[in-house]
Amino acid sequence: MFSPDGMLIATGDDSGTVQIISVENGSVQDTYEFEIIIWDVDFRRDGKWLAVTRDDGRVTIIDIPARKRNFDLQAFGRLKIASFSPNGRYIAAGSSDGNVSLWNLSETGVVPSSRHSGEVLSLAFSPDSRYLVTGGADSVAVVARTSNGKEAYRLLQDNWVEDIAFSPDSSWFATVSDDRRIRLWNTANGRELLRMSQDGFVREVKVSANGQWLATTGADRTVRVWNASTGTQMFQIPLKGEGTVLGFSKDGHYLVAGDSTGEVNIWDISVMPAPINYLQFDGFAGDVQFSPDGNRLAASDGNRVWLLRPGQLSTLKLRPDQDTNITLDGNVSEIVFSLDSRRVGISSEQGNVVLYDFETNRLTTVKVEETGSEYALGFPPDGSRLITIGAADIPETWDVSTGSKIGTLGNYDAEITSIATAPDVMALGMLDKVIILNADNEQIAEIASPGDHKLLAFNADGSLLASSNSAGNIEVWKNESGVFRLVDSIRKEAVYSLAFNPVEDQLAVGTINNVFLIDPSTVKETSRILHAGAVTGVSYSADGRTLGTSSLKAVQFWDRAQIQRIDSSNLVQAGCARLTANFTEAQWSNLFGGEQYRKLCSNLP
Repeated sequence: MFSPDGMLIATGDDSGTVQIISVENGSVQDTYEFEIIIWDVDFRRDGKWLAVTRDDGRVTIIDIPARKRNFDLQAFGRLKIASFSPNGRYIAAGSSDGNVSLWNLSETGVVPSSRHSGEVLSLAFSPDSRYLVTGGADSVAVVARTSNGKEAYRLLQDNWVEDIAFSPDSSWFATVSDDRRIRLWNTANGRELLRMSQDGFVREVKVSANGQWLATTGADRTVRVWNASTGTQMFQIPLKGEGTVLGFSKDGHYLVAGDSTGEVNIWDISVMPAPINYLQFDGFAGDVQFSPDGNRLAASDGNRVWLLRPGQLSTLKLRPDQDTNITLDGNVSEIVFSLDSRRVGISSEQGNVVLYDFETNRLTTVKVEETGSEYALGFPPDGSRLITIGAADIPETWDVSTGSKIGTLGNYDAEITSIATAPDVMALGMLDKVIILNADNEQIAEIASPGDHKLLAFNADGSLLASSNSAGNIEVWKNESGVFRLVDSIRKEAVYSLAFNPVEDQLAVGTINNVFLIDPSTVKETSRILHAGAVTGVSYSADGRTLGTSSLKAVQFWDRAQIQRIDSSNLVQAGCARLTANFTEAQWSNLFGGEQYRKLCSNLP
């Protein structure tokens, strides 16, 4: 084990020998003979003490500056593992018979603690030193408070709990098990946040220093990197043998993985787009929308909508408990802001439609006649009415103050599937065409285009219109003096959400497992952000710098400047600049399938 300053390595072995080795020149500086098996060594965070876990139930503390044995701690049973708390105040040890010993070093006393009914296989302190989590062969993870050793709760799993790792802010921790599962838990209450799986026993888990990534490895001979906020598998690395050790570099740019054959690989993961923040919810995140003026953010969680200030995002990780929320009958299907940002319209899958006025803080229920089916929503350019399109495919208008029906927008000879508005124009999506209306609701253009046009989106000034259909075909149209010219089209998997960047030319497209960033001037993909599940909401902040996306149980926020652009003309050179060795044949097959194997990087082994 390395010392915190990286200058020393401590080792222990079956012969009972502990050595302190200089990293600079590899010389053995000190040797300690215990004449009994050494199971573990651990440096205190300040580097002044080394804990040596012995097979006779003792933990010996070595004073590193003085290079002498300081004192022994006696535990029950044959110890297998021991660790200092991050604040250096506590040390915990686990034994083969299930006992967990916890010492308060400032009081040199044992703190009564919980136990397992089988061998203790893993333990970890939270970074704030408030909690100790132990995992055992009894398939249980036990969470205890370090202040008094009392058990907070137990988490039953389906097989041995092999390893534990905390997030940097102590708000959650991960457990991995021989049941092939990776689970993330809320530290405060033990609620399960995420669950992922591998194809074999999972033996090792690590969390990156920024808390964005989770790495796991084990018996299936792979290393997997996960997005810690959503559980998305970012990539999979094949190994020659079973995975044994993992480690992230301090800056989070590199991942080190070792396997049972003795091979060690270093991977550059800095190119992966990482969210700058996220909100994790209890239910599925349905939609996320920034207001046009940039002062509000609306995000949905099941049948609830949370109305937030964007400035709150820097301090939130889990859904807020006390901020304004709106509850509907049924899961939220759509959130739409008026262009002046005064109001937000919300619809549910059960046909519940409400309006919230930010100036009066008033919630108004829209008195729709049909229930049981969801409504598409929109505001006209002046925000004076709410427009709904229900199962009857008739665009109806509603008074934004009372929620009462005003009338219909007009009579059309085709099914209306979507609506989008810009400062001077409005678009209605229909089967095989899109109708363009002016601010007076008069038809000024008709776009003939095959498909059902399930989604429409204007850019900020109405000069560009994007449409998508259920077949995954995305079209971009340019408004040239009232005539809409097709720029081009691109096909992706089924599209669930669309949004233009309000500042620069960029279109975000949410699909199954991906967000594609499209250059609307060429309708070519420029970037891709991997997700898990359907991306049901995409939205840009008013300054265009932040992209919000919703999928599964999280809303994520991405810094536009940090998202790597795809340079299709130079892919091999870019890849070789980030690799430390050519792909093995197994790695090649995993990444490229049946493509014939070849070495891509002439300058690498």
